[in-house]
Amino acid sequence: MRYALLTVAVVGLGILAACELPEAPQWDIGVVLPYTSDTVTVLDFLPSAVSVDTVGVTPVFETQPQTDSVEFRLGRMCILCQVLNGQTVQVPSFEFIDSLDVLFPPELVTIQVISALLEIRVTNRLNFDPLRPNPDPANAGYIALVARDIGTGATIDSVLISGANETMIPGETETFQFGIADMEISEGVRIVFHIVSPQDSQTVTIDANLGAKVVVLLGSIQVSGVAVVVDDKTLDEQEQVEVGQNVRDAVARLARGGLFELELQHNLDLEGVLRASIVGSPADLFSGDPTRDVALDQLVLTPGLVQTRELTAEQLQLIATFETVTIGYQAIASGTETGPSGELKVARFTPEQFLYVKLQLTSVRTVDF
Repeated sequence: MRYALLTVAVVGLGILAACELPEAPQWDIGVVLPYTSDTVTVLDFLPSAVSVDTVGVTPVFETQPQTDSVEFRLGRMCILCQVLNGQTVQVPSFEFIDSLDVLFPPELVTIQVISALLEIRVTNRLNFDPLRPNPDPANAGYIALVARDIGTGATIDSVLISGANETMIPGETETFQFGIADMEISEGVRIVFHIVSPQDSQTVTIDANLGAKVVVLLGSIQVSGVAVVVDDKTLDEQEQVEVGQNVRDAVARLARGGLFELELQHNLDLEGVLRASIVGSPADLFSGDPTRDVALDQLVLTPGLVQTRELTAEQLQLIATFETVTIGYQAIASGTETGPSGELKVARFTPEQFLYVKLQLTSVRTVDF
């Protein structure tokens, strides 16, 4: 029986060998376009007031100096002086408290200060000394300056100018500098101005329009991290890539379809959508014209997620006709946190953070015998 089965098998093989069976199509997977973008720095998401510098070899943020000023006029500080305006009399006693806010740009929520210098200048534009100098502190006037974090109210530093040991003659400017280190500041700095000016024997012509001018400068600001409002921020990048002529020729003749794979790498607290465009001219980026633009839409900003889409033979063949291949990608991103004062869509950034795109096109093609 085994002999008979073997004989049948041999005969069957002979019959099959005598027939010309159709060959199964031969397929090959080829890489058309491997692409990794240049690294995008976090500056693309930051307000113009923030830049990147280095201290030694360590990258840090720097923020532009912030400054503001105000003049507190005698008519506001001393209510009775409004009535006495223009009269030559002894200056009444008065006490006054107000503040000046030096605000960050609206998008800048907090800064983590490595070091900064806060300078306050007070100029006496009155026609008398508001400190009412007196060696007895109980009878001397004073100006107290307190710097506070606007967001939290925390005290940054303070200074007392006392008439017990100082004078502030008309036209004189007092300058005070505070060093700030290892502190988070939210929204900006508030300077509280508190003046107590007791009555003494100074006799002047009351001018309610004169006053005390306060100038505040927050400068030399080096920062290790910032939190900013990122609300549908658009990131728009483009680069040219090389595609070899042999690859172009093979795709043009043999491609039957393909696949693109895109992977976004970043360590940013952002969410949003992404799209890419492959064109032969930068002018055609995101044009939506299928005869000039291979569009890759409905992608997300999730890091490490390989996102795939099928490509048609026509799309691959179109790319093969481009003399120069330009890849563009656009992201619309928003922050994922809430700021200390309730700001929505806030993201925190450090100088070391990054974002880049990895994209690969592959084609399925028939083998060319």
